[in-house]
Amino acid sequence: MAEVSERELTGLYDSLSRFQWWRRRWSRPSPGAGLELHKRLNAPDSSKGGPAAGTAALHGWLLQWVSWPARPKVLDIGCGFGATIFSWARQRSGEFVGLSLSGYQLARANEQARQLGLADRCDFRTQSYDQPIDGHYDVVVSVESLFHAPEISHTMTNLRRSMTAGSTLMLLEDMATDSQVRQRPEARQLLQAWSTQSLHTREDYHRALAGASLEVMEEIDLTAQVPHGDPEPLTRSSERIERWKRWTPSRAGRRILDAFAGGMALEQLYAADTMRYVLIVARPSGSLNP
Repeated sequence: MAEVSERELTGLYDSLSRFQWWRRRWSRPSPGAGLELHKRLNAPDSSKGGPAAGTAALHGWLLQWVSWPARPKVLDIGCGFGATIFSWARQRSGEFVGLSLSGYQLARANEQARQLGLADRCDFRTQSYDQPIDGHYDVVVSVESLFHAPEISHTMTNLRRSMTAGSTLMLLEDMATDSQVRQRPEARQLLQAWSTQSLHTREDYHRALAGASLEVMEEIDLTAQVPHGDPEPLTRSSERIERWKRWTPSRAGRRILDAFAGGMALEQLYAADTMRYVLIVARPSGSLNP
């Protein structure tokens, strides 16, 4: 697949974020509500104790895997509208920084921070997680963001440089079961629709973590909670979206349809049991080589 530019990815984020924001406004939410841009999970198996169904419960569930310092610095890469940051900032002390390529997302996140009275503790910045990150952080979190990393090993090393010896890294990501998944037509559609160029496997993440001197402390597979439709209806819906794209004149409209087409392709991969939704908690295991 041809290299995807940061500009293309930013355009996708901005277009989809505008759509999601205006759809959210129809429900007249209170400040800080309805900001999640991640999966809406099914209820967990009671014996496994995953996050509760929906979207809002995930952030509180993630907190249990962090040893929270007295006043930590927290970095959310691919922060979206700030849902994770606001959930944590209302429960715990600390300073919070969010990174996103989307200026629209950051404008809305800063607006929400002011409405919630958290602007003095929450800072949102326009930046890629592959660029050098200012400062050092006690907690670094990514929820469904590293999917877009062109080279996961480079990204992991860059994140490691922003951490101290006692920091915690939390990754909750879609991971391919093996490298052969990349050859599936749904995978190619997903990468094209979501303006990215590589479908990372679970092994890719483990190699990148080890290469960045990060040791896995916890690994929890939440795949059973990921909802997906049946393959045939998903295929028909995907074909229908492709037809709509041909008749959609605006670029922003086509980007929104691309976002939905990518989501359906991802559902097809989950339906085929070729993707995993995995939380990895890691900590530095030694010095990072220069």
